[in-house]
Amino acid sequence: MAATNFDIKEVQRYKIGNAFVNLVIIEFANDFTYATGGIEVEPKQMGVTVVKNLSGVASSGHYAKYDKDNEKIVFFVDGNSEVAGDNTALQEKTAILTVIGQ
Repeated sequence: MAATNFDIKEVQRYKIGNAFVNLVIIEFANDFTYATGGIEVEPKQMGVTVVKNLSGVASSGHYAKYDKDNEKIVFFVDGNSEVAGDNTALQEKTAILTVIGQ
């Protein structure tokens, strides 16, 4: 099960053919600590049963990508460098994500 020190809200949902494009906001708590490898999030928490693609950015400037194999959202400092484990950079920050799925 996913951690509880962040809150996920599905803000807007669009149906395109047999897929959905959802705008999702994650609000990180003041005690949130990012673990290396990403944060565990079930697709249904983002309004889909299967995530095909995910992209977005946090108010801290970190970029988000989805690890399909492990069902985790991974945050990066730049295109290739993941946020370090036990990092508090996302505390009290907000991430705005676009989720494409079915």
